[in-house]
Formats: sequence, structure tokens, C-alpha cells
Amino acid sequence: MSKELKLNIDKNKKYVVACSFGPDSMALLSLSLKNNLKIVVAHVNYHKRNVSNFEQASLTQFCNENNIEIEVLDTANLEVSGNFQEWARETRYNFFKNVVEKHGAEGVLVAHQEDDLIETYLMQKNRKNIVKYWGICEENEILSVKVIRPLLGYTKQELLEYDIANKIPYSIDESNLTDHYSRNKVRHSVVEKLTKEERQNIISEIKNKQKHSEKFVP
Repeated sequence: MSKELKLNIDKNKKYVVACSFGPDSMALLSLSLKNNLKIVVAHVNYHKRNVSNFEQASLTQFCNENNIEIEVLDTANLEVSGNFQEWARETRYNFFKNVVEKHGAEGVLVAHQEDDLIETYLMQKNRKNIVKYWGICEENEILSVKVIRPLLGYTKQELLEYDIANKIPYSIDESNLTDHYSRNKVRHSVVEKLTKEERQNIISEIKNKQKHSEKFVP
């Protein structure tokens, strides 16, 4: 039996739900529907993987079946400049900003979860950099758009179990299964091997440090 998940979101406002068709964002989208939120879905197709068009089509079908408006950014004809990850992030949030403004939304909901929080914190510690905010904050602004992360209290496994229990469709990004990126190395070699007690100790450590932090933009 999957854990009961809840969203602590103001139902009187409209939101843009950032959705890649991965298990985390599909759980967020499903929960937004269950909570009767007024939403618009925003999806970016980077055409970086052979399943990109399948994911776009599948998400569009899900939205159509559930009477959800969807906005899609197809980057096929956009010129990539500099580091792809940085370019993709800037492109993505500019798109979110446009969708938020177009639909008069309160902000954008993104599906960062507890594993992302721990990974970000451990990477910050490993780099030994001075950071403004430890981990990931529940709410901040990016490009003057409110970004809300309502799933930070749930693990990736809990979201996956929710999808399976509720028969929510999703696609796994195979690049996340490799160790080509430093975040993936932290995920596979450290975070996925943590015991429940070790997780809670790290979460407590993060919360203590956050008390003395400013808001960090992940």
C-alpha cells in the first residue's frame, strides 16, 4: 500500500505544473488533480532522447483525457548556447514565466522531492562552497516567478509507489540511471543506499543549517 500523499496548496489560486512525464512530476500532476487545483501544464521537449516525442504525446493525451490545458515548448529550432544544462534551465524557466503570465497563475509547481533535497545538500558539502541556502527551499523566485516545491517531504520511492498504486503513466529518463553526471553519482552511490535513520539525520542537519541560510536557487 503506497503512502497517502497530500499537497498543502491554496486551492483558490491557479498554478502552472511543470511536467516532464517522469514519475515525480506525474505524481505532482495527479495530486494536483486530486486536490482540485486550477492548473495548466507546462512541458519542454528538448529532443535530447529518443523517447522525447513519445513523452510529449503521452503527456498531451493524459491532459486531454483529464481536461487539462497544456502548453508545450518545442526547442527543436532553438539555438543552444554554452553549457546545455545551464541553457536548458534558463530556457525552461523563461517558458514557465511566459505561461504563468499568459494564464494569470500564482506561480509554477515543480516536483523536486526529498532525494533531490539530500543530493543538493551533499553536493554543496562536497564542494565546500559558501552557499546562501542549504538544500532546496520550498518556495522562492526565479526570473520573478514564484516557484513552489510541495513534494520535498516525500521520497522518490514514495512518489513512484503512488504512481504505480494509482496507475499513473510515466516514463523513466535513462540518463538518470548512469553516472555520467556528478548528481547521478551522489544519487546512486550515496542517497539510494541511505537507511531511514541516516536519511532523517541528514534532513535534521539540513533543517538546522537552513535556519541560518538565505534562499538558494537550485
